[in-house]
Amino acid sequence: MKRFRRAAMMATLVLPFAAPASAQLQTGNLYGIVNNGQGEPIAGAYCVIYTSDMDQGTSTNAQGQFALHNLSPGSYQLDCEADGHSTVTYPSVVINVGRNTTMAVTLSSAIEETI
Repeated sequence: MKRFRRAAMMATLVLPFAAPASAQLQTGNLYGIVNNGQGEPIAGAYCVIYTSDMDQGTSTNAQGQFALHNLSPGSYQLDCEADGHSTVTYPSVVINVGRNTTMAVTLSSAIEETI
């Protein structure tokens, strides 16, 4: 009987902690900053991340920062673009479960030629 009480007490203490373990994060996040060639932030740049079955995009804030949340783990393609700048593509951005991936993106000025 004493063993049964001890087992019941242990179960009462351990079980409340078992549920949160199964509810842990199953996604990751991507944070980045978009700058021009001189290191100045580009506000309003658009960054989009692609896989074969989804895409998710966002614009940078006044400091050139962007955030893409709740991404399933895997390898993605990231494209960033802004008016007056060339588009840059990163073909293999890896997102891991429960991790924040950070990137620094540099966009070059677009060269326009008038003939």
